[in-house]
Amino acid sequence: MRKKIIIYAIILFVLSFVFALFFYDNFNPVKVTAVELAKDYNIDKSAADKKYLDKTIILTGNVKAYYRLLGARHVLELETGDSKNFIFCFFMDQRNEYEAGLFNEGEKVELKVKCVGIDSYSYVKGIKVEVKKIIN
Repeated sequence: MRKKIIIYAIILFVLSFVFALFFYDNFNPVKVTAVELAKDYNIDKSAADKKYLDKTIILTGNVKAYYRLLGARHVLELETGDSKNFIFCFFMDQRNEYEAGLFNEGEKVELKVKCVGIDSYSYVKGIKVEVKKIIN
């Protein structure tokens, strides 16, 4: 009986550790501004990928524009103060896409996003993020 309890405790501990390891980013996202994100990618792409790529982050910034990209998808572009790196927010949810269309140019936004980096969606040059939730 005691052996079973110890085995169950070990299994529970291992499962908890694995769960925490894989889902830590969703519960404790990195907070960064659009300017900082663009700066990090401009300085060192590989270091920025290690820090942000495929992770959930809270991204704050000012709206530069909201438009239909290549006649297909709506994107929200954030101001970065950088002429090399632009931040494009792609929407996975129609409700978030609709809400983003209500933002005005220059308005400050806070978004929960997944960073997909520079290489994804290669038809667009810039940093891409997928919006999970509009916080404000």
